[in-house]
Amino acid sequence: MISFTITNKNRARCTVMMLVGLWGNQYRKSIGMSLPTKYWNATKHQARVTWEFNGTKINIAIERWREIGRQAVEYFVSTNHIPTQKEFTAKLDELIPQVESDNYGQDKIFFSYYFENIYIPRYELVRDKKTITKYAQALHKFQEFEADMQRKLQITDINIDFYNHFQHWFYKKGYSRNYFGNIIKIIKQVYRESRVSDGLHNEHGIEHRDFIAPKDSVDNVYLNTEELQQIYTLDIYAAVRKDAKKGKASEDSNINRKAEALIRARNLFLIGCYTGLRVSDFSRLRDAHIGKFITIKTQKTGTPVVIPIHPIVHEILATGFDLTHNISPQKLNGQIKELCRLSGFTEEIMINQNIGGKNVEVVRPKYELITSHTARRSFATNAYKAGVPPISIMKITGHKKESTFLKYIKVSAQENADMLSQHPFFTR
Repeated sequence: MISFTITNKNRARCTVMMLVGLWGNQYRKSIGMSLPTKYWNATKHQARVTWEFNGTKINIAIERWREIGRQAVEYFVSTNHIPTQKEFTAKLDELIPQVESDNYGQDKIFFSYYFENIYIPRYELVRDKKTITKYAQALHKFQEFEADMQRKLQITDINIDFYNHFQHWFYKKGYSRNYFGNIIKIIKQVYRESRVSDGLHNEHGIEHRDFIAPKDSVDNVYLNTEELQQIYTLDIYAAVRKDAKKGKASEDSNINRKAEALIRARNLFLIGCYTGLRVSDFSRLRDAHIGKFITIKTQKTGTPVVIPIHPIVHEILATGFDLTHNISPQKLNGQIKELCRLSGFTEEIMINQNIGGKNVEVVRPKYELITSHTARRSFATNAYKAGVPPISIMKITGHKKESTFLKYIKVSAQENADMLSQHPFFTR
């Protein structure tokens, strides 16, 4: 076991020490670096990286010494020899030039180490928690790839050859092109920062023209105004009781509690369908946001939006609906699917999905395809079909680019023809 600690903890400045456990013995070795004691992170066993103190060089040195220690342990285990402190120190000194030459030049730092210990800590206090979670997910996938390849990648290994192998591995796991694109986008972001902000290398491996973050358009459904009305007028208590008798829900379940949960989900979902807000926004609406209009600053982009209140939203609010009762997005999505199944949206729909890098046709019941984000898509599509100018809808959805906004519009060829048939060009 290899860990790092500091000496002279009661002094203003301390020395970083490597501790190696082997066969019940502990070996100590100074890594030859010190720092102000208050900047040592005793939980992570490394230096802090803050605007006041940049412990990057110390942490890179710690990783170098970790590798030296690992190789020393490997040597004594292979020779089945229990070393003295002097022998262990001598082996460490012998390995230093080899490890530094093989792994740790100024431009030879493990990418995952930089990502986990420098990049993420730098932003975890100032960026949205969801963004940090995405960083952690990208790091996990990168480390999973390294584990399967049985090789740790240095920053200078991030090039088109890495990209091609990573893409092949990613699709072989059955992941989609969009998921791959999201991970690659973050990897490129981290790589650029290691060069531009930290000066750890002068490489441009990600600048190859094929080192791209692919993004496919996704087949998504929406709910038209008739379907939304169907949800709004559904007698949920009766539907849940009827469903229980069919065996879709256990007879001894708390039917009233389930119905109340679905009513809450319906109200939230319909508010989303008639405001165009993301789930992160419509689920945090409070009375203070509601006056003549709904006024709120969106969480994702920080864009202030002002939204007229639709009559159905007025009616929901007039019932005394409690906006403060929170529900997790995952639970809400499950309840929305259940709500739509009870509303009769069981017709099978063929959609295109990217699985393992390949586009395949999948047939699924419509209710399974409906999520909280369907609300935003339904709002944009229904407003567009009603003749609301795209620029006015974008003021509500917060979209900056019309090309991005138009991806939300899910109008079929038949619906488009129906709309055009009412246009003066076709009626005169």
